[in-house]
Amino acid sequence: MLEPTGAELSVMPSWKTKALAASALTQWAAGITEPTGRLVISGNVSVGLGFGSSTSDVVAAIRATADALRLPLKPEDIATLAVKVERASDPLMFSDVPMLFAQREGVVVERFERSLPPLLILGVRTLTDPVLTDSLPLPDYSWQEIQQFRVIIAAVRRAIAAGSVALLAKAATRSAEINQRYLPLSVWPDLYRTAAECGAQGLQIAHSGSIAGLIFDARSARLDDSIHLAEEQLGRQGMQFWRFRCGEWLTSTDQ
Repeated sequence: MLEPTGAELSVMPSWKTKALAASALTQWAAGITEPTGRLVISGNVSVGLGFGSSTSDVVAAIRATADALRLPLKPEDIATLAVKVERASDPLMFSDVPMLFAQREGVVVERFERSLPPLLILGVRTLTDPVLTDSLPLPDYSWQEIQQFRVIIAAVRRAIAAGSVALLAKAATRSAEINQRYLPLSVWPDLYRTAAECGAQGLQIAHSGSIAGLIFDARSARLDDSIHLAEEQLGRQGMQFWRFRCGEWLTSTDQ
């Protein structure tokens, strides 16, 4: 929320500096050379885990400022502003279908034709300390890894078109394996073993955070047993975990 005050632009809480910059940039885009107002940010997204907390703040600040100014902004406009603030942004300003998003350009490279298949993800916190994206060096992918990413993207495209959780999870797992070279997780072997033993289809990770996830097909007849077994094993390993659903669900009561 942006409250008009006539005074110099400020933000609450004061450490939300990216949100402050986002509001200022939005006002500059509207032709206001001296940004004003009091920006109030509230939410419960954990910081530094890979949930997109900074993008959440930035997008909220841009939208609140645009609303206050009656400034019409398309998602593409918000993405452009967000990248100027963050250098690398999540695609939270878009909410229609899965997409391939260039985080440092703020450009949608490809929109996939349908939603993800029905997934249940068992999220896992793998590190105790937060990971700050701004402090991470850019990955220097080898040409072999770049070729592998092209194969991975093609697999994701096929998986979404076919509604295949198995193929989608395989692609996510291979992407996570590549990322071990750049942001290695000491618990990766434990997660890999747990996924295999519990019937998970694969693993996914936040490439600049400390969150991982075991991927399950929500249509599986053994879903409950698999999830309970995985939670028992993760609990014995002292890991924090939670469940969340995404993708298409078979009935409206599942959503």
